[in-house]
Amino acid sequence: MRKRKFTAPVWWMLVMGIIAGVISTLILFFLQSRGFPMRWLTKLSLFYLPVIMFVEAAMYWTIRKRIIDRRDAWGHLILFTGAYFFNYGVRLLAAAILVLHYPIAMRPSFMRITTYGQLWLFWGLVIAAHVFFARVLIKAFAKPPVVVESGNLLDDVLD
Repeated sequence: MRKRKFTAPVWWMLVMGIIAGVISTLILFFLQSRGFPMRWLTKLSLFYLPVIMFVEAAMYWTIRKRIIDRRDAWGHLILFTGAYFFNYGVRLLAAAILVLHYPIAMRPSFMRITTYGQLWLFWGLVIAAHVFFARVLIKAFAKPPVVVESGNLLDDVLD
């Protein structure tokens, strides 16, 4: 039986890369239109996630016929997508809580705590996602096990 190609991760990461690229481009244009001084490294840092997503899509395209455990691929996709969207969701939620419930004097300390929490959540999910991605790659490039039909190699001669 021929193994089917598993191309869902390719398309998922391509769509995520396009969405992330559009969001990064909009952020860049917004900051430049407001006159925010930006160095080339700051501009470049806006696009590292879309580049990672496109590289991972290319890797998934390369191994699409050799993905053994699809659960690892889905774990990578869900955790990485969650990390990307939780990053913006936590920031919006923290801003809403900050404006609605905290007096002006406590806002800097609250934002510092939420920023650290957001960073830990984002990078924790990204690292966990890439553990799954590493498992997908290791299993895809592993040598297939040698299958011996009988326990004794001389059985064919004696028959």
